[in-house]
Amino acid sequence: MPYVSSSAVEWVNRDPDTGTVEICYKGGDHYSYFDVPEHVYRALFNASSVGAYVNEPIKPFYRYELEQARRRFRPSPQE
Repeated sequence: MPYVSSSAVEWVNRDPDTGTVEICYKGGDHYSYFDVPEHVYRALFNASSVGAYVNEPIKPFYRYELEQARRRFRPSPQE
């Protein structure tokens, strides 16, 4: 998966068969944006701010899902 130079986004990836763009934010949130054209995805790599680009021509125009947060196993405190 392509890593990007961004203070907010860790990596992005696009499935060419479905047009689904996955974006993993540095805080851990993982979004899937559906039916994103390849030219929109490619432009993300040339944007001066990846986070701002996601907020402007992607987030408002494409249906998306936020992956449910993964729970980490934490042992119970010993008595």
